[in-house]
Amino acid sequence: MGLHALAHMNDLKAAAFPMNVIATRRSFLEKNRDVVKRFLQAYSEATYQFMTNKQKALAIYDQRLKQKDASVVEETYKYFAANFSFPPRVSHEGMRIVMEMLAQRSPGTKLDMNIDKYVDERLLDELEREGLFKKISGKS
Repeated sequence: MGLHALAHMNDLKAAAFPMNVIATRRSFLEKNRDVVKRFLQAYSEATYQFMTNKQKALAIYDQRLKQKDASVVEETYKYFAANFSFPPRVSHEGMRIVMEMLAQRSPGTKLDMNIDKYVDERLLDELEREGLFKKISGKS
């Protein structure tokens, strides 16, 4: 569009900022463990497909974004495909950045800076032990 880029988010400290996060209440996880696990399985497969099947991802973007300019769709894909992780784990560095930002915005609020209090990847660990991520990626 002829505009100059002031900064690319991937080049900044905020690049580790967790953009793709799945959140649920602990009580929901406890009561619906199987549902959450199946969701994580489906999300993992979709993430892998998005990252590795560019044509499929672009077709979905074309349908959903209703963008007429193919170069915009292409750039959108390139940006987001590079920012997903597989397996879909949360960046602990990104969580630390978020927690520091929250602490700066509310200096009077006591914030527990223990990332493990907020990030629970036990189901992802279980799926990894079961071989899901190797199966999805074809790396048996």
